Amino acid sequence: MTYCVQNVDDPKTSTYKRLLGGYEQLNSFTPIYFKDADYRRRRHEHVRTMIAVQEVEWSDQQRDQQQRVRRIELERQQQDPASRLQLLHKRIESFKNADDNK
Repeated sequence: MTYCVQNVDDPKTSTYKRLLGGYEQLNSFTPIYFKDADYRRRRHEHVRTMIAVQEVEWSDQQRDQQQRVRRIELERQQQDPASRLQLLHKRIESFKNADDNK
């Protein structure tokens, strides 16, 4: 589905591919409300919007994770071994506290 949202052709190695010609080319049983072209269009736009939002959220999460990793690496480089050990203990405690709060 994400290929459709991004207007990208299906990869040749993809397991599931779009049917050329869209809904009209389906021969299988479909729900009766799918016979309404306006409903299909609105549903298609709704799904496209959901996927587009998820793609943005996912990329934001990936970027945030990469920034956290870079920040931690920088902290490690700037601290002596004793300070790193203290930092590690603080992080372990914060994870324990986060798990206890769930």
